[in-house]
Amino acid sequence: MEDYVTFDTAMSARDNEYREGTGAFYKLTEEENIVHQGYSNNLVFRDLRVSAPTQTELQKWLRKNYGIEVLVTRPYNFSGQPFWSFEIYNDGIILNIINKVEFKTYEESLEVGLRFGLNLIHNTLNYGIYIKRNESYIQLYS
Repeated sequence: MEDYVTFDTAMSARDNEYREGTGAFYKLTEEENIVHQGYSNNLVFRDLRVSAPTQTELQKWLRKNYGIEVLVTRPYNFSGQPFWSFEIYNDGIILNIINKVEFKTYEESLEVGLRFGLNLIHNTLNYGIYIKRNESYIQLYS
């Protein structure tokens, strides 16, 4: 079974115009963030729910629409112990050159990588990074 993105990641995806239909959603009226089964596309019932894509669905959306690739890696730390990490690419160029965070699971690493990718779309740290969107380039916050 695939993991759904967390509530915070789902909200960030919606804020970045994620409109793909999903088979699950979070209710905005609940205090606990529980995934519910049922169709959602971030357009219908926008005040009541937010789409909950799987990690894979969001990963594909970032790649297809923005050319942002989130790759989970399994490097070794200085003690020789393997850990999970991630790399972010845009059109084959690595964007997070230094990633010293070690994650315990593949899914944890992917989740943070997806958030990093969404943040690139939203506020690219004023470095004038160009990202690809549907075969044309846009410059963010230059």
